[in-house]
Amino acid sequence: MSVQYAVMEVAKQAGLRYDFKTSLANTNPICRKYITPKIQNKTCREALESILRPVGLTYQTVNGVIV
Repeated sequence: MSVQYAVMEVAKQAGLRYDFKTSLANTNPICRKYITPKIQNKTCREALESILRPVGLTYQTVNGVIV
């Protein structure tokens, strides 16, 4: 969902409105198609790293919560 929030901010700066619900409905199937094969049969750690590492992101866990 981070992409939607980024686009929403750019639209706002340009004086445009942004339809979050429609955008999410359009992009969610594409994201699932891309991500699901990458995470099947992997541990949580492996799955998160395979998704986040290519875009330079990481994650942390604090008291059993991914933050």
